[in-house]
Order: sequence, then structure tokens, then C-alpha cells
Amino acid sequence: MSTPRTIDEDARKFETWLNRETSCGGGTPGMYAAYIKRLDTPIDLNQMTLEEIIAVLEDAVTTPAVRSAFKKYLAYIKQTADLDIGQRRDVAFLRDEISDIQLKESTPLDKSEVLRKYLRRTEIQDLVNHVKHDLTPGDFNGNPQWYDEFRILPLLMFETGCRISEVIGKQNDPDHTGLRRADIDFEDNKVRIRNAKGGKGRFTHFHDVAPLLQSHVDQYGIQTGKVFHIPYWKQNYYFKRAGKILFGFPGPNEPTAENEHRLTAHWMRHSFATNWVIKKYQETGRWAEAKELVHNYLDHDQMATTEAYIGAAKELEQDNIFDESGGFGIEV
Repeated sequence: MSTPRTIDEDARKFETWLNRETSCGGGTPGMYAAYIKRLDTPIDLNQMTLEEIIAVLEDAVTTPAVRSAFKKYLAYIKQTADLDIGQRRDVAFLRDEISDIQLKESTPLDKSEVLRKYLRRTEIQDLVNHVKHDLTPGDFNGNPQWYDEFRILPLLMFETGCRISEVIGKQNDPDHTGLRRADIDFEDNKVRIRNAKGGKGRFTHFHDVAPLLQSHVDQYGIQTGKVFHIPYWKQNYYFKRAGKILFGFPGPNEPTAENEHRLTAHWMRHSFATNWVIKKYQETGRWAEAKELVHNYLDHDQMATTEAYIGAAKELEQDNIFDESGGFGIEV
């Protein structure tokens, strides 16, 4: 049985191939290899479906230089991997798909975007039920641990308002390893977030997801180290797929209109933050005080982001309020 490829090894071989076989235009082999190392795992036509690969490419390709790097990476795979005729045809298809990807522009979060990405409690319940009843470990390359982790992610992120990088970590980034067992306090139902976006640490709380999370660490004997190991591309693909199935959003490989979005893990954070604004306003009676509390709790790097949630909260009918015992009353 062959040893699985790792992205670090693949990037090194890709860089060597670039130096030997082809030019990089305005880039360098080292730069192109660094772009490829952003992936959690190498693109593998024997393990990933075309839809999954396209979802990876859509998130990875952010600039013309990165697009060029990934087109060359696919050429490298086509030349060096043991592919059949159909898989070679798939590589050509993927190269065309890269050419058609709309590059993302970084724009400030605004009220309208928050409103589009706000999920009601009933929709969160639908998402939790979908993962529980409609998916199986077979959907996760036969990996039961990835499946179990994805059962936890939507509700954990909705209840804590965490970023996905704070939960599962960032590939090849020792400063962003995701939640560790030592960060979870089941007695007080809180998690410690280390090295957040603003470089600060903070604590957030969870409620309804507690039995799922406790069962997970017990089942897999997680006493130290990382709690979640699901690759970024896998959770991202399944959030997008769930959005298509449940809410009619564009699927992982469908084009999006300007006012349409694919469901991602970050929608859980949007939904929590909007709810948290309303809850804090109800407690304090002052929007200014609520804004400061939310800004610190969610570790926003700009006050303008918090203000976008304030604006959205003023327009929403609140339906996600915590009950008296804590949590949102989601059945797991």
C-alpha cells in the first residue's frame, strides 16, 4: 500500500518539476509552490470528485498569479500521476474551470451581506438534521472521524461565533492549529480561542452542542492535541452542498450571481453575531454598549464590521434568542 501524498512533499516535487520542465512567466517556481502549499491535501483524482476539486479551486484561486500556479499544478499532475484516459480528460476540464473562476475581491462587510447570510434557528436545526440523517462516513472518503467532526461543526460555530480557522486550524500554520483538547472546558461549557485574527485570545461559550462534543473527545480518546482533523476543503465542500440541498443556494460548482452566496462555515458566525448584538442590546438597552461587547467577544479587527451587525440586527425579527438555561434549543 502506497504512502499517501502530503501537500509539503507534493509542493517540493512540483517546484522541482517547474524548474526542469517549464517557465513560470512573471512568477517563480518557489512562489508557485508556496501557493499550492495553501491546500490541506494534494489534489487527487483517485480520492476526490470533480465537484470537490472545483470547490477547492474556487477557494484557492484568488489572484491571476495563483490561477496560473494552479493551472501549472494540474499540468504537473497530468504529467506525473498515473492517470487513465478519463482522468486526463478531467484534468483538461479542471484547467478550463480555473480559467472561468471569478476572482474574489476583498470588500468590507456591510449590512446587506449580513442580512443575506443570516440563518434562523429553524434553518440551523435543518442543517444539523441534514448532517445527522442524510450524510454518512462514506461521504467523507470513508473517514468516520471526519463525518463525526462535521456533525459538530455547524452548531459549535453557531453557538460560539468562532471562525472556521479557529476551530479546525490553518494548514501548515503552527500559530493557528485550531481547538485543542486543553482549550475546552466542559464544566463551564466554554472554549478558549488562541491566536485569533487580531492576535488576541478570548473565551466563548457553547451549550446544545456539549453532548456531541463530549462524546467525540471520549470516542476518539482525545486527551491532548487537536480536536478536529477534517481538511478545510472537505468541510467547505459540504457546507456549500448543504446550502444547495436545503436552501437552494448555488452548489459547489455552480456560478453565482452578484447577490447570491454559497453557504460556508462563516455563515454560522454571521448568524451568531447578529443574534448576540440583539441579546446584548436587550440586556443593556444601549446600542453603543452592545457594540463594544460584541466587538470584543467576536474579536473583530475593525469596528466597521461590528457596525454592520448592528445595522442588520435593527432590521431583523429576533428568533434565535438564548433560552433561560442557555443555548438556542437545537436538538442534536
